[in-house]
Amino acid sequence: MKLLLLTLIYIPCSFAQIANSSYFPSMRSINPGVAHLRESGFVSIDSSKTQIKQFQDVKTGGLDNGVNTTVELDKTTLFRAGKGPGITIELLADQEKGKKTEEISKDSLKRTTSTSGSSSVMYGVLDTGFIGLMIGKANYEYLYEFEVGATPNINHYTHDYKIDYELFRFGSAVEIKGISLGGFYSIQTGEGKVDSILYNPSTNTPNSPESSDLEFETISYGLGIGYKSKKYHLELSVERIKEQSLKQSNTYILELEEPGNGERISLVAEAKFGKLGIGSRIRQVKGNFVDLEQLISNNMLYFNVDEDSIRLENSFNFSYGAGKGIGVSGFYSFANNDTEEITELYKDLGTLYPTNTKTISYGLSISYVY
Repeated sequence: MKLLLLTLIYIPCSFAQIANSSYFPSMRSINPGVAHLRESGFVSIDSSKTQIKQFQDVKTGGLDNGVNTTVELDKTTLFRAGKGPGITIELLADQEKGKKTEEISKDSLKRTTSTSGSSSVMYGVLDTGFIGLMIGKANYEYLYEFEVGATPNINHYTHDYKIDYELFRFGSAVEIKGISLGGFYSIQTGEGKVDSILYNPSTNTPNSPESSDLEFETISYGLGIGYKSKKYHLELSVERIKEQSLKQSNTYILELEEPGNGERISLVAEAKFGKLGIGSRIRQVKGNFVDLEQLISNNMLYFNVDEDSIRLENSFNFSYGAGKGIGVSGFYSFANNDTEEITELYKDLGTLYPTNTKTISYGLSISYVY
C-alpha cells in the first residue's frame, strides 16, 4: 500500500518560478536564467516560523495513546537581486533551524525520539541575458536520538550527521509579448559522515562511535510556461528528479535507504492593484523532492517517503509597497488535515493509520526595491 500525504504547508519565502520573475521580492526563482527578466532590483530579509503537530491513531498496532509528533522550524533569509536586462547578479544567505520530537507510550513503557538540525545556504547567480548560472553551497547538521526504558534495561542510541552540499545549475528563459518559456538542469552533490553511538543498556554510558562516510548526488530538471502583464502573472511548471544516488561506507549500526525520485508541479497566480499585491501558489509534490534551502524541513518530514506518495503545498502572499522603496509582506495560515499514513514505528508493515496533521505558520518579509 502506498503512502498518501495531503499536507498544507504555507511558506512565505521560497523558490518560485521557472519561466518568469514574481511580483513578490521574497519569491525567488528556481531557474537562474530568469534573473535578467526582473524589472526591479531589491534587497529583502525574511523571517518565518512553522509548527506542525501530528497525531497517529495506532490502536490496531497496540499503542492506545497513539503517536504524537511535533515539528518546529525557524528560518531567516537575506536576498539581493539586480534588475535586467543584460548581466544580472543575485546573492542569497539563508539559515534554518528545526526540531522534531516524537512521543509514544504504552502502559509504563515510554518511547521518545528527538531530532534537531540546522542548515546554512549561500548561493550566487550570474545571468548573462541568454543563460544563467547558479553555484550554491550548504552545510547541514542534525542529531537524531532514540531512547526507551531505563537502566539496567535501556535502549538508547544517537545518529549525528554532518553533510556539505554543492549545487551547480544552468538555465534559460525568454519572453515574447508577455508569454515566457524557461527551463533548467541541475546537479547537486553532498559529502559528509554520520557518527552512530550505541549506549550501554546497563549503565546508559556511550560506546565508541561508529562512523560512516556518505555521498549523495541528485540530478534534476524543470520546465515552465507563463504569462505576465503589468497587473497579472500566471505560470505552470514541472520539475523532476531524474536520478538520486547514495553511497555509504559503513552500515554496521545504521543503513540508510537510497532516496527515491520525485516530481513537483506548480501553479502560480499573482495580481497587483496599485501598491497592493496578492498571490497564490499550489504545488503537488510526488515522492522525495528537496530544495537546497529546505533541507531541514524536507529531511525531517519527507526524506524516506515512498516515490508514489503525494502531498499538496499551498502558499498565499500579500504585500504593500509593490513599487519602488520599502515594501512589506506577511502571512498567517492554519491547516487541519485528516489522512491515512504509515507510521515510522511499524514502517516495515506498510500499514496505513488514521492521521491528523495541524499546521500553523506565519512570517514577515521586508524589502527595499530600487
